[in-house]
Amino acid sequence: MKIFTAFPSVLKNVGALTIGTVGVLALLCVLPHAEAENANTPYGDPDEWLRDEGEMYDIVPEDEERESIRLAHRAMATEFEIIAYPRSAEESPRSLIPILEQAFLAIDRVEELFSTWRTQSQASYVNNNAAERPVPVTPEFFDLVAKVKDYWERTDGAFDITVGPLMEVWGRYEDQEAVPSSGELERIVNAIGMDKVILDEEERTIAFTSADVRLDFGGIGKGYAVDKAGEVLEEYGVDAALIHGGTSSFLAMGAPPGRDAWRVSIRHPYSPDDTIDVVELRDESLGASGSFLNLMRAGEEEVSDIVDPRTGQPVREMLTVSVVGSNGTQTDILATAFMVMGPEAIRAYCEANPGVRAIVLAKPEKGAVSPEWVNFSEKKD
Repeated sequence: MKIFTAFPSVLKNVGALTIGTVGVLALLCVLPHAEAENANTPYGDPDEWLRDEGEMYDIVPEDEERESIRLAHRAMATEFEIIAYPRSAEESPRSLIPILEQAFLAIDRVEELFSTWRTQSQASYVNNNAAERPVPVTPEFFDLVAKVKDYWERTDGAFDITVGPLMEVWGRYEDQEAVPSSGELERIVNAIGMDKVILDEEERTIAFTSADVRLDFGGIGKGYAVDKAGEVLEEYGVDAALIHGGTSSFLAMGAPPGRDAWRVSIRHPYSPDDTIDVVELRDESLGASGSFLNLMRAGEEEVSDIVDPRTGQPVREMLTVSVVGSNGTQTDILATAFMVMGPEAIRAYCEANPGVRAIVLAKPEKGAVSPEWVNFSEKKD
């Protein structure tokens, strides 16, 4: 866990965050923590964390009138961070630590419930038994699977949490000796799908009609977790905070003092030192997905780890998609789905759903990469 403070004047001058090629966030304006924050923190010396990770935060604040606090927490094999401002000018940023701790506990609880890497999780229990009999689940688990199935229908199957067997055959979990054959892909595609996940709302049970089906919440877990963390902050009256998970799923609550919104800049996919543009977020979420940083190996071929569950083929035509919407669960789902759907279907979806916006970077046939801003009120050049 890392803990230090930051100041809004530098956020205003520099901008807050950068999304990289696959939604990777690099903090541009993280500031040195106040020395007083070292004392008696339950997570050890913040300087040790910074030295261990080789991070450097050298920007000097111009105005210390309003401090924020930023804590980091390891979960879901990645890092979650919360940047939060006190609820009043009189409140110390340090007083928010217990609240942020509770938010991180909410994230841990999501992992305990939905991680398929944990043998005792509810997700693992469902995967091990639902092909044999209907499995009773908690209301929270049932509701999330029902939401996923609803988005599976809305996206014409582009988002599907039963896609795991396709990821395996393409080398997601370990390198494969050969590219899978068309016959093998067809067999798997026909054996999986959310249509084979049977939800009984009255009994609150989940059953599978195919032994090949298993649920994998990797494409939604971080977005759902930041939503749960945000609920904790809201319960305690924290209304100016930014939460991100894994540097690709985040929730913006309110805005820093004196600012209209949190600002996120998008890195150029082929030139990490360059920025495509800046997105402003207030009481919104942003989910990002990309096709070429996390690769799978099958034979001599390296392919994207985003696979179209309808065809079994990895995504090859899209670079990145960033989705702005009302909550992290929604934007995580749609970022992955939009990578599969492609620009034309993205435009159609956003036109039918005005609350959803997208920044789309498709692979150009020639020339420079040019983002398309979909459903943004101001035209972007």
